[in-house]
Amino acid sequence: MAIVKTQDELIKIPAIIGNGIFIVHGHDELILYRTKELLLDRALEPIVLANEPGQGRSIIEKFEDEAQRASFAFVLLTSDDIISKREDTYSQPRPNIVFELGRFYGRLSRKRACILFKAGTKLHS
Repeated sequence: MAIVKTQDELIKIPAIIGNGIFIVHGHDELILYRTKELLLDRALEPIVLANEPGQGRSIIEKFEDEAQRASFAFVLLTSDDIISKREDTYSQPRPNIVFELGRFYGRLSRKRACILFKAGTKLHS
């Protein structure tokens, strides 16, 4: 745990213990595959939650454990959920993707969490 001192208080920030790059993704397997291959071509270690062994962990426990291995995160915001409201229909990322983005923003900061946004995807309000 690293300790950062601000003007008013001490803030505890979890230490980054891994060198992997976490890929947060929805159902667009092509963009996931391309992102993973891009990282592997550069000798980087992609972490894809679905590819990691469960070891009897709940999904949130598995996410928390595997996220600790990451020093950077790519968050793929793709059109996964179709939303219909009155006469308006649009697509947006899965809610768990937005949740995981927030977790990485909090843990790694915005400087180490990169959003890759697929055109045509509407962001949550």
